[in-house]
Amino acid sequence: MEKPDYTYEFDIEYCCWKAVCGLRNTDRCGVTCPRYTKMHYLLGNSLLPKCWWVPKPFYVNEDSVDFDSHMSCVEIKKDILNFVKEGRQLLIYSRSSGTGKTHMSTRMLLAYFSKIWEDTPFKPRGLFIDSQKLLNDTKRFDSEYKDYIMANIATVDLVVWDDMGVEESLTVPQFDMLFSIINERELNGKANIFTTNKNPEELYKFFGEKLYSRIVRSATIIEFKSADNRGASV
Repeated sequence: MEKPDYTYEFDIEYCCWKAVCGLRNTDRCGVTCPRYTKMHYLLGNSLLPKCWWVPKPFYVNEDSVDFDSHMSCVEIKKDILNFVKEGRQLLIYSRSSGTGKTHMSTRMLLAYFSKIWEDTPFKPRGLFIDSQKLLNDTKRFDSEYKDYIMANIATVDLVVWDDMGVEESLTVPQFDMLFSIINERELNGKANIFTTNKNPEELYKFFGEKLYSRIVRSATIIEFKSADNRGASV
């Protein structure tokens, strides 16, 4: 299902390859560019906010405490086709905000799209889910956000679940929805990337054994230990 309000538009500022493409500022750079067109479609139907459509600089805290963790994410990004093909799960967590969890997870989604754009038909292939918004929208009967996710969640190749566990607790409908869709994706060999500010022990208490096992049991777990490093030097 295509996003109901999706509209194609050419804007060089949202081109993933604007910094490296040799066709920029030529007569072949524009609405007819097939690579831009496909990527715009994939990104526009992924729910990824536009601020993440173009790769951002890769920052590492000056104390380098997270260097190995970031490099582990980079290695997964390089192997993103196999990560998705094999239906792997990844959990990135830290106690602080601004350590790079969302940054790295969105880079992986962009990397996947950049690998498949040429051969993909025009259909959603990945989703970026604001977990808090999705859970809040379980209380609404008219949520286009929730409806769109539910229409595509079982079939897209890769899902980034951002900020899992922000709420104080889950209601029964919230738990049932999360368990149903995460369990179905795992059973069908679909890849997921989870980011959270909770450590595995806290996630266990928050989700309970049944849902926790679906998220963490087979996941690669990467911890970022630094404080907020937004704006740090490269």
